[in-house]
Amino acid sequence: MKLHLTEKFFFKGTKSVVLKSTSIELETSDYYTVMQQYKAKNYIGKRVRLSGFIKAKGVTGWGGLWMRIDNITANVIKIDNMQNRPITGDTDWNHYSVVLDVPDNSAIINIGMLLSGTGELWMDNVSFEEDNNK
Repeated sequence: MKLHLTEKFFFKGTKSVVLKSTSIELETSDYYTVMQQYKAKNYIGKRVRLSGFIKAKGVTGWGGLWMRIDNITANVIKIDNMQNRPITGDTDWNHYSVVLDVPDNSAIINIGMLLSGTGELWMDNVSFEEDNNK
């Protein structure tokens, strides 16, 4: 698996991040991710959205954006990893998003892109923000 910024494919600007897996010996539960974390305290009681543009090439499993909210003991409170609406195969740049409400007992918001199986996913023009469309 490789993770790097690439100048070969991008949607806006001059670079994107890419996840690339060529291993055919993966277990069905194996995946790769690029992620970032935020303290949840500024988002308690609000709805948040992670969105961005993703391009896929040869994805044999599935991929997508993901967001997970954990409590203070790192137990998962909420998660959306696009598994029920996966990115597969070959796609051009498409806009995707995941949205979650942040409960009172939230401590950490985890966001990122994941790839399960082989193939390549590029991510560009990503944003994390409050979603006022409740």
